[in-house]
Amino acid sequence: MSDSSRVSSTTRSVPPPSDRPRHVAVIMDGNGRWAKARGLPRIAGHRKGLEAVRGLVQACGDHEIPYLTLFAFSSENWRRPESEVRLLMELFLTALQKEVRRLHSNGVRFRVIGDIPSPIAGAKGNEEFLLYLQLYPELSSRL
Repeated sequence: MSDSSRVSSTTRSVPPPSDRPRHVAVIMDGNGRWAKARGLPRIAGHRKGLEAVRGLVQACGDHEIPYLTLFAFSSENWRRPESEVRLLMELFLTALQKEVRRLHSNGVRFRVIGDIPSPIAGAKGNEEFLLYLQLYPELSSRL
């Protein structure tokens, strides 16, 4: 085969191994059980979970982990009591309103994979969604 007939490859070389991951994914689960075990209302566990997410975002930034994905709400969550689903959605939307501007000002790209359910409309058609945070876009574009 002649050199002129070879097809060039578009694949990149595999980066060298690292002591830190490039992507962390978390399934947000167990907040209600955490609260129940402490004799607290389930919503207290969900609020504590939100605090844990803040810490996780900070830790990923501190350790230059460029990608964080949070599996935030699954179709199974719709089986919870309507009042709890409504409180979850209100907590989530309130946190977004407070945090997104701060995230952007710190260079974090925020993306939602799926639809953000509307707590007012009930949003039963939006079965699940993921939150994807790109913490270091300039770093990840070079990898």
